[in-house]
Amino acid sequence: MKVLVIGGTGFVGSALASKLEKLSSETVCVCRKKPNCFPGEVIQANRADIRRILDKIGGRTFDFTIDTCAMSEQDAELFLELQDISRKWLHISSGAVYSDTSRPIFDEESVAFGAAHWGKYGRNKAKLESRLLSVQNGKCELVVVRAPYIYGPGNSADREQFIWRHAAKDLPILVPQEPAYANFVHVNDFANALIAIGATDSHFLGNVVNFSSPRAMSLREFVHTCLSVYGPTKSSIRDVDNTAAGVAAREFFPFRTNSLVLSNSRFKSVFQTGEFETDFRQGLKSTLSTYSENTLLETGQTSEERFASALKQAKLKP
Repeated sequence: MKVLVIGGTGFVGSALASKLEKLSSETVCVCRKKPNCFPGEVIQANRADIRRILDKIGGRTFDFTIDTCAMSEQDAELFLELQDISRKWLHISSGAVYSDTSRPIFDEESVAFGAAHWGKYGRNKAKLESRLLSVQNGKCELVVVRAPYIYGPGNSADREQFIWRHAAKDLPILVPQEPAYANFVHVNDFANALIAIGATDSHFLGNVVNFSSPRAMSLREFVHTCLSVYGPTKSSIRDVDNTAAGVAAREFFPFRTNSLVLSNSRFKSVFQTGEFETDFRQGLKSTLSTYSENTLLETGQTSEERFASALKQAKLKP
């Protein structure tokens, strides 16, 4: 199995590298910075330097390519130039493209122009998807893979770590009262799913597939489970009516108060999902084990401090 990975040093890329090594695949990685350890050939280049990438590839072809780091319409140029050398191209997108917030669960047919609450991130991801779908030439099968929140070792998004830092210091965690629900996918499950999608001969309607966990949970339950996994702590959940205070949840909490629940039915029509479902508590435990107590005790603004600062700014607005 020959695989090209675009962006092999980030959160998802690192998990992919580990999985591909175990499969003894022939892997080539394109990345800006040379990784400390990558099980394959590394082409050190910016994704915009397409000529250098093509020169280094030198006429080789791949069973599939996984692009982990395309963020805007301009990033579609790499697919436009490289699609002829790969049988299949997987673009990692996000549930943030879904714009109809009235829906409790998003399936692949949901409107996808980028939800307003995600700002430029959601809009740019949606525009990028449209661009990719418009330039595919039919020789390379494009698959857009949309995911919800991803957690696990090496997560650059400050979510579970945020909770554990408060737990380590016995500090309260302010949680918005407004209910919101989300799926959480372990990064190893996501990496396994990407490889399975790349390797299968099955096709997905509209070239789009969600990958998600089987159960959604409230953001309050996420915090509670993180605290439970951490162990003995005096840290507690403190509900706050941030809407009445004029403070956005993201100002003091790791998440927006907007649900992000994705249907997994299209993926399940092809794969047995049990192979891609890490128990959430076990996934959190393995993630927590990668952090030292000193790391969790590092200084940083607490949720109370963030809320107080945001509330002060809100009061200054005319």
